[in-house]
Amino acid sequence: MATQPYRAHYSSPEYARNRKARLEYAGGRCEACGQPLVGAFEAHHVVALRDGGDDSIENLRVLHPACHHPFTRQSRRSRQG
Repeated sequence: MATQPYRAHYSSPEYARNRKARLEYAGGRCEACGQPLVGAFEAHHVVALRDGGDDSIENLRVLHPACHHPFTRQSRRSRQG
């Protein structure tokens, strides 16, 4: 955690509240594939926390874990230049 202090956001009340609100906003569906989110889901930060993003509803997207991985991979590649 010392090398990734932005990860502390994941335990914040704001993150938990906005993650749930984003799920409701998305109608309980994955914002990548449109399929219903049943059980576990992940929240993707459009602007990564490490890049100055925040936990606002506008900066979150709810996704199936399988749909989230390509988003994360793309974000990492764009940071590497």
